[in-house]
Amino acid sequence: MTKLLISTNTIPEEWDETTYLCNNPDVTKAIQLGIFSSGYDHFKKHGYYEKRSAASHKQNVVSQKFHFIEDYRNLVRNLMEQYPLDEAMSRAIGGNFVAWGQIERQLLIHFGLLPNHTLIDIGCGSGRLAKAMIPYLKNGTYLGTDIVDELLDYAKKDCPFNWQFQNVENISIPYPSKCADFCVFFSVFTHLLPEEIYCYLIEAQRVIKDDGMIIFSFLEYSQNWDVFEATYSNILSGKSNVHLNTFIGRDAIECWADRLGLSIVSITAGNKPFILLPQPVSLDDGRVIEGLQAFGQSVCALKKSSAATFPKAISPIATPPKFTSPEVTKVPAIPVSLAEQLPIVNAQDAAFLYVFESCEASTIPEDMVYLSHVSKNGEAGYITLANGNPKAVSSGATGGYSIRLPHQIESAASGHRITVSVIARAASRDQSSFAVAYSTNEVGNSGWRWFNAGPEWSIYTMEYNVPVMKEGRGDFVGVLPDREGNPGTEFYCLAITIS
Repeated sequence: MTKLLISTNTIPEEWDETTYLCNNPDVTKAIQLGIFSSGYDHFKKHGYYEKRSAASHKQNVVSQKFHFIEDYRNLVRNLMEQYPLDEAMSRAIGGNFVAWGQIERQLLIHFGLLPNHTLIDIGCGSGRLAKAMIPYLKNGTYLGTDIVDELLDYAKKDCPFNWQFQNVENISIPYPSKCADFCVFFSVFTHLLPEEIYCYLIEAQRVIKDDGMIIFSFLEYSQNWDVFEATYSNILSGKSNVHLNTFIGRDAIECWADRLGLSIVSITAGNKPFILLPQPVSLDDGRVIEGLQAFGQSVCALKKSSAATFPKAISPIATPPKFTSPEVTKVPAIPVSLAEQLPIVNAQDAAFLYVFESCEASTIPEDMVYLSHVSKNGEAGYITLANGNPKAVSSGATGGYSIRLPHQIESAASGHRITVSVIARAASRDQSSFAVAYSTNEVGNSGWRWFNAGPEWSIYTMEYNVPVMKEGRGDFVGVLPDREGNPGTEFYCLAITIS
């Protein structure tokens, strides 16, 4: 280390900003507070004299990963020799190319991805998410990285000319700061060391915009014990080069998010169905899946924002608060015909999808009856609400079961006509009443729009011209069951489209 390194105004080529911030989380925090402009700014002023290491470990990272990179490249090339190209590209990423691409797409739409957003996909593979995004990301941009050229070449096919695909072997995201709305890691952190994961999160936090989202899948012991069992069994049997499978505790995620100034929007267990497919999808083995799907790995959503944060999602072990249920005679469950219902909701083009059984409300009034019914016997999960109060709560949110909308939806809806569609049915008897309202919490609301629900699942729709907002203080959708003593209403899902 020389005097030249700390005296020049030009950052040397050997400087590794990501490594320095990864090794010095206190510096990351200081940058967020505005004390330093960068890691190098800190190093010049203090780090050099505190004998903090400025050496790049990029070469070390590459050498540590080199064996795995070569193995993966050899695997892809062997598959290409044995199978037709399309099948080889699907097998290289675990199969079910089309189905999992659609599941990943719908997962991102669930968290607020819009057609005009910029999406960074780390570990994009042969492009199953990219292909699925072609009809949706109409006015947006896709940026994908991977380590195998053959996969990237296949991923590029048929994609818009302005979408980018790059070969990146080190732990970095080669895009400008605050350029993306979403940065996603599907089945990436499952094969990295915790320190490497944190380095990636530093980079992801850098490249997403304010109010941007980081989505990643990860392994949990309680959800993926079969993976852990297979891994340690291979070790016990004496197999060499056992593939790294990393399990992450939620306490680690909470610590990382706190250090990076990120808020946890939700953590969803791998076995919990919450991803809504707009139409049936065929798997490689001939089976057809539809409706709500689980991801298999747990999914974490992080948000970069200084504004009010979303409530954390319900733990997979915990259940929503239960209240005393009115004495009603429950009619036999009627499975939701998703193939018929969801095209009416136009779920694939919806800006926001909310599944009542698998998502958490922002507020539920204490005197409201709330019952959760998990999915079983082929029927999707739903909730029952009763004992509504049309008055607004003290926070200004709607007085019913209140859903805080993502900031991206709030911004997109401002000055536009929105359509709110709800799939619901009466909880008992032949009919029940419920209302829906859209509240801007700044420039007015739609007022309660009342509907009469019958015993069959049906779609109920309201439209509202959202006023232009100046600041945006949080938009909500409220769902209000009828008053005390009247039958409850069951709710399956809610969709918002923006004209």
